Amino acid sequence: MGGSMKKSRKFNRSLGTYFDRSAEPIYLVSADRQIVYMNAACLAWVGLDADHADDLQCFFTSEDTIEPKDDPVKGLCPPPELFSDSHDDGTLSDQTQSIAGPITTSVFVSLPKGTETRPATFHRLLNEEQQLLGVLGVVSANCESNSSEPNATSADPSTSSQSQALHTALAMLRQHHADNYAMGNLIGTSPFADRLRRQTAAIIGLDAETVITGPPGSGREHLARTIAASGTESEDFSVAVLHCVLADDELTQQSIDQVANQITKRTRRGRAVPVASDQQTHPILLLLDIDKLIGSALLLVESFLKRSGDACRVIATSETSLVELATQNKFPAGIAHQLTTIEVPLISLAQRREDIPLMAQAFVEHANRSREHQLGGFDDASMQLLNEFHWPGNLEQLQQVVTAACDHATGPKIQVDDLPDSFRHAVQAFRIGDPEETTIDLTQWIEQLELELIQRALLQSKGNKTKAAQLLSISRSRLIRRMGHFELSASTEEKTKGKTKGKAKGKAKGKDSPSDQSTPDDTPPTESDNQMIDPSAFEELE
Repeated sequence: MGGSMKKSRKFNRSLGTYFDRSAEPIYLVSADRQIVYMNAACLAWVGLDADHADDLQCFFTSEDTIEPKDDPVKGLCPPPELFSDSHDDGTLSDQTQSIAGPITTSVFVSLPKGTETRPATFHRLLNEEQQLLGVLGVVSANCESNSSEPNATSADPSTSSQSQALHTALAMLRQHHADNYAMGNLIGTSPFADRLRRQTAAIIGLDAETVITGPPGSGREHLARTIAASGTESEDFSVAVLHCVLADDELTQQSIDQVANQITKRTRRGRAVPVASDQQTHPILLLLDIDKLIGSALLLVESFLKRSGDACRVIATSETSLVELATQNKFPAGIAHQLTTIEVPLISLAQRREDIPLMAQAFVEHANRSREHQLGGFDDASMQLLNEFHWPGNLEQLQQVVTAACDHATGPKIQVDDLPDSFRHAVQAFRIGDPEETTIDLTQWIEQLELELIQRALLQSKGNKTKAAQLLSISRSRLIRRMGHFELSASTEEKTKGKTKGKAKGKAKGKDSPSDQSTPDDTPPTESDNQMIDPSAFEELE
């Protein structure tokens, strides 16, 4: 039957004939995501013939699949929300049943000339018991216009969900840079991500020492391994890796010996077999967290680098610039300047927030490669939390959160409740913010207390300084000095006189009140007025 697959015999022959005559690629995916039928146009698009198109399974991922035979159809996987959500009787979950009608989105095929995306419409096929039989996909005969660089924000929201747009953008990103990297995992569409990919492409073709710096979890090791792995397929140029945080003298010497043996082996052969210009021409020593290397292990590395010269290439990672550490006498200056021929600084995830959606989607699709339950990505609410958080642990923390959410999710997309409790609590704490730091000026507090006690004593003594001093258990001269310090002399007495005159209201006009007939200091204290103020607060005031 033309270009149809062997399994097409299960279809009505006339229906299969109509499908094969269609210029639009048409295919059928079973409930367990097996490709059970592709018409002639679909086989031609993905570059397969009928004999090699049996038993293919599609995964919702833009990465290479675990089974290489499934790679040609990985971009044809329908959105996971179209499939059953693990009900034992095979019926659809409420969340899946809520999807009304067909879904229009984009599918892609990775071709030698690049990733080609096309609009596709998917129809669910259900039996009378509302059990999912499969999903029928009808793809446009015309490809979409792809830009030279993928942009996850350019998808039409009326025809593509955010997760599907991110899915397609990831595929385009990986395909666009497939010739430059051993792994297409330098994910992001931000200006920083674009510059980092261009830097990496330039560095890979060089044999220069390189140090990658950045905060913990920012992807230093991943980038270092990407550079080291590119062009090292030959057994002559294997990579020796030393984790400097764990390195003792024995482990350090083993890594040095591994590189030294490669240098010796290469030297005995004379000039090696010519290698491509984009491949490494020297053995590679990968020093992870070299700023944590201390003691005799550091001396071993320093001695080896002096002996080896240009015979090997060193790629290192560090949280801080080695040159900066050297200026602070925290790292040998010789090694610092030797290794920093090229220095690549990485930034925190909080400084490249526009890359968070694409990175999170990449982690979901990586998990899909080995999971029976496929996830399409994140719903809007959960993605909002990812975008909102400040990510102190950077990429590693994002990967941990997404991986935990994938393990917990039961629906076709990750929801807020699927995110780890610790992460949701951290977001809530981040929203509230840290309490403002306050400083306590002890001298100011003590003086404020002293001022209040003096004012109370003067008020109680009706402005009589002698009596106020007795209430405070201090000398009159000391009280006067402290009143002068607080500039209380005039204002307090005026205030006291005002209160005294206020008490005289209602008396005969022109008759002086008792307080007006004598000065406050001339009034002798009485026993009833000698209610003492606790003097303990004044012991250390002056």
